[in-house]
Amino acid sequence: MKGFSNTDFLVKAPSDFGIQKRSNRVYLSLVLRPRSLIKDLRCNAFRETLASRLMALFLASIVLGIVPMVIYALLVWRVDRWEKEPFPLMLVAFFWGAVPSVVFALIAQNGLDLVVPEGDGELSLMTELYAASFIAPLTEEIFKGIGVLLIFILFRNEIDSILDGLIYGSMVGFGFSAVENILYFAGQPDAGSLLVLFFLRAFIFGMLHALFTGLTGVGFALGKFTKYPILKWIWPLLGLAAAMSTHSIHNYFAT
Repeated sequence: MKGFSNTDFLVKAPSDFGIQKRSNRVYLSLVLRPRSLIKDLRCNAFRETLASRLMALFLASIVLGIVPMVIYALLVWRVDRWEKEPFPLMLVAFFWGAVPSVVFALIAQNGLDLVVPEGDGELSLMTELYAASFIAPLTEEIFKGIGVLLIFILFRNEIDSILDGLIYGSMVGFGFSAVENILYFAGQPDAGSLLVLFFLRAFIFGMLHALFTGLTGVGFALGKFTKYPILKWIWPLLGLAAAMSTHSIHNYFAT
C-alpha cells in the first residue's frame, strides 16, 4: 500500500481550488445579481418617474400657454357690441399669430444670428440687449403685421372702424403669445418655476403682444379711412413703428 506523498497533494489541490472558484461564482450570482437587478429596477423607475414628470410639465405648459390667451381673445372679440367680427376670421388671425408668425420670426432671427456669444459679461449683456430690443421686435412685429395686412387686403369689407383694426391685430398678438408662452413654459425645470412664470406671462404681461400688434392694426385702419392718399401709406408704417417701439421698450427693461 502506497503512502500519501507530496506529489499527490500537489495534484489534488487544484481540484479543491476549482470547487472553491465555482462556489464563489455561485455566491456572486446569488448575492450580487439581485443587487444589480434592484439597481436596474430603481434606475428604470427613476427614468419612468422623470419622464412622466417632464411629460406632465410639457402638457401643463401647453394648457397654461394657450388657455389664457384664448380667454383674452374671446373677451376682446366681444368688445365690439355693434357688429362682431366673423368668428372664423378671428380664428384665422389667431392661427396666423400662433404658427406662421412664430415660424417666420424664428427663421429670420436665426438667419440674423440671434445667439448670445460666449464672452465677458459686458459683451454678452450688450449682445442680449441688441437681440431682445432690436432684432426680436423687428422680426416679430413684421411677420405679425403681415397677417394683419393680409386680412385688410383679403377681407377689406369686414373692416368697418378703427376698433376692428385693433381687434384683428390683437387676435394675431394673442396667437403669437400662446405659442411663445409654451416655448418659455416648457423650458422650466419644475412646477414652481412654471407657476411663477405663468403668473408673470399670463397675468402681468399677458396682453402685451396683443397691444403691440393691435397698434399695427390701428395703423392699417387709420390708413383705410383717411381721405389723403399719402396717409394711406404713412398710417400703417406709423402703426408698425409704434408696435416695434413699444415692444422694444418692454424687452429692454425686461432683459
